Amino acid sequence: MEDIHLSSLLSINPNHYDIPECDYIIRTDTTKKYDFEYLGIRIHTLLKHVVCLACSQIVHCFNLSTHLAGHCYDNVNPNIGKDLAALYGLETREKTITGPTFVIPPIVGIPLHSRPLFFCATCHHGFSTTESLRSHSSLLSHGRNPVARMYTSYAQKISGFGITFYIPVDIDSIYPDPDLPEKQVQDIMRSVIMERNYSTMALVIPKDHLTLSSFFRSDNWNEVVEGHSPAEIIEARRLNTDNDEAYAGRLRVVCDAYMERLQERIASNLQFGLGSVLGSVHECVSRPLV
Repeated sequence: MEDIHLSSLLSINPNHYDIPECDYIIRTDTTKKYDFEYLGIRIHTLLKHVVCLACSQIVHCFNLSTHLAGHCYDNVNPNIGKDLAALYGLETREKTITGPTFVIPPIVGIPLHSRPLFFCATCHHGFSTTESLRSHSSLLSHGRNPVARMYTSYAQKISGFGITFYIPVDIDSIYPDPDLPEKQVQDIMRSVIMERNYSTMALVIPKDHLTLSSFFRSDNWNEVVEGHSPAEIIEARRLNTDNDEAYAGRLRVVCDAYMERLQERIASNLQFGLGSVLGSVHECVSRPLV
């Protein structure tokens, strides 16, 4: 049988939806001993495990205090795992997560998978292709022709203490995030490659002085411009007056006089050969302003 892919099925952006609390979720400790909201945890009665909202993972009850301490929660009761296991009947066997045997509402704190998956009708684990589903069924002897008995569903990734698999979830209960327009704009901005505006970045003088030009090194401009951006330097050398054009004529006269004297000095110090060609100058011709 030809492999079937899910590219033709509807995909969703999990970041654009909120997952409501369902009947399988306990968000408040009935004994009032532990603040689930502060600790960022939920109890899922069907999976019989603790869900950590901070890292979107299933946490074993016996490792709960150590896990929460890793999230920088202070003064976590070392017996919190044992207390919750006894009170809510959590799974105490190591490396054991029992998945649901039917499609359940999405679990708060666990991200939705963006595409539907193929699910095994025997163990209800999800796979991205029918080929991987066949391999799974053949390995575990789930019967012949597993594709004929499979079903498709949206999914959530269950992971924790070395175990990872997908469970089927019903997305009818989810609703669009009220901040969806803002998140969509953020998604677009993240996809746009922004070019750096080097004119506003401070100049940094390299430690290797051999890479600097002799002009900047000999004239001691390095220490002067270091720490300033090109835009700031341009602004500093600009005439800071309301009527810059009023000085344009006078500045041109001064510049012409400076160039004439400079060219005279260059011409008087010319050498023969290549130096004469490189150092050749022409008469400075002053033109009126347009």
